Amino acid sequence: MSTPDRSRPRRNRPPTSAPVPIPPNPPSELLQLISSKSWQAVVERCASHPQELGSSPCFRNERGYTALHCVLAYNRCVAGEDLVHVVNAILRAAEEINWGSEYTLNEGQGDLGADDVNTNLVDGVMVENAERKTGGSWRLLIDQKNDAQWSPLHLVFVLGGTTCGKVPLARALLQMNTNNSENEDVESQHHRHHLLLLGDRQKRTILHHNCETRFPTDDNFEAAHFLLSTCPSIMFSRDSRGKTPLAYVLDKLLKDVPMTTSGNLHEEGSKRCYRMLKLLVSGMEMEERRRKEQGQDEVLMTQKVEMSNETEAFVLASNRDREITGTFVKETGFAGNRTTKMAEYREVTEKKSCGAPVVASNRRVAQRNQTESRVAGSQVTETSSSDADIVAACNSAIIQTIRSESGVAAAMRNLAINNDQTQFGATINPIINSKNITPRNILHSACRLSKNACPSDGSLILFLASPQASLYEYGNESVTKMADEQDELGNYALHVFLSNESYAVPNGDEVRGKVKDDADESTTSTDCVECQIVGQLLASYPVAISTPNNAGSLPLKLAMNSGIRYVIAMLVDEYPEAVLLDPSLENSKVFIQLLGCMSLFATDGENNGVCDRTIRLSTIYFFVRSRPDLVTLGGSLLASSGLESTGSIKDHEKSTPLLKRWLRKWLD
Repeated sequence: MSTPDRSRPRRNRPPTSAPVPIPPNPPSELLQLISSKSWQAVVERCASHPQELGSSPCFRNERGYTALHCVLAYNRCVAGEDLVHVVNAILRAAEEINWGSEYTLNEGQGDLGADDVNTNLVDGVMVENAERKTGGSWRLLIDQKNDAQWSPLHLVFVLGGTTCGKVPLARALLQMNTNNSENEDVESQHHRHHLLLLGDRQKRTILHHNCETRFPTDDNFEAAHFLLSTCPSIMFSRDSRGKTPLAYVLDKLLKDVPMTTSGNLHEEGSKRCYRMLKLLVSGMEMEERRRKEQGQDEVLMTQKVEMSNETEAFVLASNRDREITGTFVKETGFAGNRTTKMAEYREVTEKKSCGAPVVASNRRVAQRNQTESRVAGSQVTETSSSDADIVAACNSAIIQTIRSESGVAAAMRNLAINNDQTQFGATINPIINSKNITPRNILHSACRLSKNACPSDGSLILFLASPQASLYEYGNESVTKMADEQDELGNYALHVFLSNESYAVPNGDEVRGKVKDDADESTTSTDCVECQIVGQLLASYPVAISTPNNAGSLPLKLAMNSGIRYVIAMLVDEYPEAVLLDPSLENSKVFIQLLGCMSLFATDGENNGVCDRTIRLSTIYFFVRSRPDLVTLGGSLLASSGLESTGSIKDHEKSTPLLKRWLRKWLD
């Protein structure tokens, strides 16, 4: 094999088909002034050359940032108050750019209507009176054509963004510095709401970025207060992983990652994160309560409108009957059965309105009147005066009936309007939705939150019920726990959580967890979130399970009323005397429902960490022995259903398997 001759020069390879890299466009004059921080020159340049503020590629830097992005991205050490006048100058100049005609936010051809530039040229002819596309400032504010998909407002709140003065800068970007904020149009409010809820590439809002820091500063708290008051719905926004801003703060407290080698700074950062957590939980609880009250008010107004419409329809129908009665008396006179006469007259009136001949009908009506008078054997002389007296008496009776019925309807309507809150309070849990009840502490607020607003693993309530959260709340020297405190109605945190209907089990969902194959020895897992929360609350303050609130309701009754079936067995195991103390459980059907909830976990082969399976079965057996009428309940139900009405042996034999299946379902 011949070796290559290395003395010869190596030939150059043919060029590849890769395109020749094009150098980026040089920065515009405005971007150079922004990089040099010559703010007065930037303001003058914006007024003289507003086109350099546009979103075309030639006016962007290598990251895709516009001039407004660059002002906010590369000046983190500059106070936000010093950049407000620059932002205002950029937004004013953006309104002078001709983006096209008939601009509408989030519409048009291309991305944000970018293909509609210079649309005043129609077939090569300039249209001077064409409507100029407006909303240029909002167009710049929602620009996200960069790698991270950050808007200018995102750059204020991101980690490493503006260090101080976030709120003044955010107010300038949201155009809230004008004095006529009360008289602003609805379109501006819609744009502002849309801008606050914008998400980046990971669907994180500005509140997510504000809560991402491990050491929240006073400026972060001021920004959080501003965002929560301006757009409360931003607290419920979720990123691409399904996390809310509250979950960001909770992760910092649960992971316990040291931020520095100094322990004091780490402890102070945890306290500040806990303070931010309290702010978010309180804000979410107040917003949910406001939404529920607003929904109740809308339902009340709908019912009032429907009731008033029904009353008006009833009055109109009564007036129409009164008019028909008077016309009927004038045309046909009064004799015989009034109901028959009115039906005939309505038939005549309808035919008359349709243009049909009514002479024969009137003749038949007169003949029937005479026949009924002869059959009745009345000795009264049929004169106009006697007929008028009878008609007057009949009309007075009709009017009195109408007035009495309308009076009853009006009284019922007034009673319903006065008792609207009472009627709705009967269907809605008063602990959760009462306006006069304020949460005793942050744990009560977390127990009031809906299940969808909290982390799916229940980590929020589990953390707040732990001793560590009580140390953050009351200090190291205090022995008080948040689970020990009661609200105005005598509810502990356990009572409030068991009254939350959002944790109720859906109808038809009888088994919790993943059911494995029959060949596997293990069965359904009972380690549910509700059981963990109740177990933590019981461990924090065990006395709460045996303490009724001011209404006399024990936690077991609250759980059964709310439909949280998976924790009923735990409550009975911890305090079985509640079954005997609750008068509502004397009902056999409710008692059987209680046994059914306990049997869900009695058939499980695993221990749920709170009670033993043997104790559960012993408790069920004790309850069955204490109620011997349950054995005959199945037979009584079958008898009441009509199976024994025929008295045949076949029917009795058919009912026996049903009884066995019914008893096996609840007692085995």
